[in-house]
Amino acid sequence: MNLMAKVAAIELVEDEVRLAVVKTGPGGSEVLETHSARATYDDPDEQFEARVAMLRTVAEQVKNKPTAWVLCASSAYAVVRNLRIPFKGRKRVSTAVPFELEPYLAFPLEELMLDYLVVHEVGNETEVLAAGMRRNALEECLALMAGAEIPIDGITLDTLGITNVWLAGGAGSKGMQVLLHLREDCAMIVITYQKRVASFRAVPLDSENLLEDTPDLAREVQHTLRAFETHWQEPEKPGDSEAARDTDALHNGLQLTGLPADSPLCDTLAPRLSELLGMPVEVVLLTENLKGELPPQQTAGGLGNVWEPVLGAALGAAGGGVTLNFMDARQDWGRLLRGSISHLMFASCLALLFLMGWMVYYVKGAEKYSEEAARINDEVAEITAQILELEDQGLPGVQTDLFADPPMLDLLVEISRMMPGNRVDINNIRMAPTEARSAWIVIQGQARSVDSFNEVFAALQRSDFFEVDPNPDISIQGEVTRFTVRLFRDMEEAEHGA
Repeated sequence: MNLMAKVAAIELVEDEVRLAVVKTGPGGSEVLETHSARATYDDPDEQFEARVAMLRTVAEQVKNKPTAWVLCASSAYAVVRNLRIPFKGRKRVSTAVPFELEPYLAFPLEELMLDYLVVHEVGNETEVLAAGMRRNALEECLALMAGAEIPIDGITLDTLGITNVWLAGGAGSKGMQVLLHLREDCAMIVITYQKRVASFRAVPLDSENLLEDTPDLAREVQHTLRAFETHWQEPEKPGDSEAARDTDALHNGLQLTGLPADSPLCDTLAPRLSELLGMPVEVVLLTENLKGELPPQQTAGGLGNVWEPVLGAALGAAGGGVTLNFMDARQDWGRLLRGSISHLMFASCLALLFLMGWMVYYVKGAEKYSEEAARINDEVAEITAQILELEDQGLPGVQTDLFADPPMLDLLVEISRMMPGNRVDINNIRMAPTEARSAWIVIQGQARSVDSFNEVFAALQRSDFFEVDPNPDISIQGEVTRFTVRLFRDMEEAEHGA
């Protein structure tokens, strides 16, 4: 539900700033004003002062005094993870999220400013989407804002801002939807569920080579959908065991944002993505969902979603969509740690009980295995004695040379490992009888180049299974190299065969 307020959202992209003031209320949302500016400086040491001056100039241009200020950060630097918390309740979930997320982090938890979104509840579990930003990166932005005397009340992400503008048009009310937001430097893959953001992921994007990189982008979308399907826990549907899975809707279509109406990519990128993904792709113009004075959308690279992040961030801060607030995470960090002490103590006690039980089980198992090992040793000694007795008696009439060679399957595995299909094509493999004095194994085939043949031939010479005739038969026809390689059991046989 939208609160009646004027909210200013601000986004800092290197030396450029964008600021939007949005009026929200029960009657809808309206864009009151937008401003942008770029910092200029000659010496890199002047960068901080130039950016502060730029922010101060833009803030002074605001005519409608906002109730709150929101900073819109880039999702490209966010840590995002779907977590399943084994209980319900806002307080308990808030306490557990940092500790459930910590095993997936490559840096200390204390360096992260964290918040989360509740996706849904299934049974006694809560599915959440946790997101965090490195503390030092956000504090650099906050230092710039403080220098410009801009009182930041919240920090959210550009992905949620764009999604909020999409939700403002009434979309996403039923089932799951897949969105792909394009910006100049990254693409955001978003999955929504019942007007909630269930998952999102930002991937790097080169806007200048977008068409050439379309297969890579489609592959990232497919990987994201498969990972989400694997993790997603379907809500209970009582009395309807044959009901369709919610995740089936992920393959019904994709909505693509970030392409201006007059962009030629509308007629090329969308059909190409649809072909690669195997589902319909619809281009959505998000600015149609907003009222008021809207700034131009197209950039030099031909992609939009320039102003949607700050516009949607303001909507989310006023309750008109989904939002995160890393400022709350920073302010409540000490409370979170204090409130989790009992959780840690309980978990430690459970771990200690489990360890004691495992030790008892291990001791009992070790005694049992010692008895079994003694029995097996007795059987081995008995069998060894029988083997020695048979060895003394001999095996008259039995040809034992057959048992000296490795098994046929092992030989074929060794040859396929040394001569992989992406290097050479094997047309024929012949094996001579045991008593034959010719080559033991003869391999005929063709390689795509002389270098490919030399590579697999060198690998064959390193094998412990056979000796390789150093003089293979080679015939080069154009780009195809045909070869015949002879393998021997040992060097003495190889010299005799040669």
